[in-house]
Amino acid sequence: MSAIFNKNYFKELNKHNVEFKNGQTKIKCNNNQPGIYTIYSDSCPHCVSLGPVFQKLKLLLQKNNMIHSIISGMNFNNSENKNITDTLGITYFPKVYIIKPDGYLTEFNGDSHSEYNLFNSISSYYDKTKDIQKKKKSKKKSKKKSKRKIKKKSKRKKSKRKNKKKI
Repeated sequence: MSAIFNKNYFKELNKHNVEFKNGQTKIKCNNNQPGIYTIYSDSCPHCVSLGPVFQKLKLLLQKNNMIHSIISGMNFNNSENKNITDTLGITYFPKVYIIKPDGYLTEFNGDSHSEYNLFNSISSYYDKTKDIQKKKKSKKKSKKKSKRKIKKKSKRKKSKRKNKKKI
C-alpha cells in the first residue's frame, strides 16, 4: 500500500485489476459504480498532494450517499505495473481518470486538486446509474403500495360489515 494514500479511502490496484479491450482500458473491480482511478508515483510531490484531496472527496461521496464509488489507483514505482503505464501512454504524474459505471476509464481533464471538480465528474455518472436504480425501486414500491391499499380497503369493508351487524 502506498504511503501517501490511506487504505480507509483508497484501493490500491495492480495489473490484475486492469483489462484492455478494443483500445479502451477497463477496471475490473468497480462494482458498476463510477469512481476515480489515478496512476501516481510515491516520489511525485503533486501525487502526494492528492492524498488530502482524495480523503475530502471520499467524505463528500459519503455525505451524498455515493458510498459505493471507489477511489483507486496504481503506483508507477511498482515494476509490476510498468507495462500498464506504458500501454496507457502515461507521460506525467498524477494521471487521473474517471471510472464510468461500465468500468471503462475516461481521462479527467479538470483540476484534480479540487475535490469538488472530481466529485462533480463522478456524480454526473452516478446520477445516470442512480436513475436506473430509482426506476427499479419505484416499481417495487408502487407494487407494495397497491397491495397496502387493497389490504386497507378490505379492512374497511370488514369493519363496516361488523358495524352494520351491531346495529
